[in-house]
Amino acid sequence: MIPDAEKTISSYLRDHPDVSALSTRIVGKTPPATAEPWVRVTELDAPAAAASRADHLISFLVQLDVYAGATGGQPEAKTHARTIRAALHAMPGVHDETVVTQVRVIGWLRAPDPDFEPARDRVIITASVIAHEAPA
Repeated sequence: MIPDAEKTISSYLRDHPDVSALSTRIVGKTPPATAEPWVRVTELDAPAAAASRADHLISFLVQLDVYAGATGGQPEAKTHARTIRAALHAMPGVHDETVVTQVRVIGWLRAPDPDFEPARDRVIITASVIAHEAPA
C-alpha cells in the first residue's frame, strides 16, 4: 500500500515541538480567512523510485506553502519556513504506518500570495520525501 504522504507529514509537523511552539496551523487546504499563520501541505507527485520494487519505495514530491499571519510579514514567513525545513530534515524514521528514509529540500521560494489583500507573505518549500509502508 502506498503511504499517505500529506497525512504523515502533517501529523509529524503538528507533533514536532519546534513547529508546535510557533502556533502554526498545519492544513491540507487553504483555511477560511484567518489572521493566524499556517502551512498548507500538498502532495504533487509520487512516482516509484527507479531502483525500488514496484510501489515499495516512493519518492513523494511535496509542496509546503508556509504563510505568515496577517501582520507577521516576511520575517514571520521566513522564521516559520526555516523551522519547518529543519523539522523536515529531522523527519527520517517511523511515523504511524510510514517509514521515511530521506527528506531533501529541493526548492525554496519567497512568493507573497496576491490573492490576499494586502498580499500575504509566504515561502514555498518543495521537498522530496522518500518513504514506504511500515512492515506489519
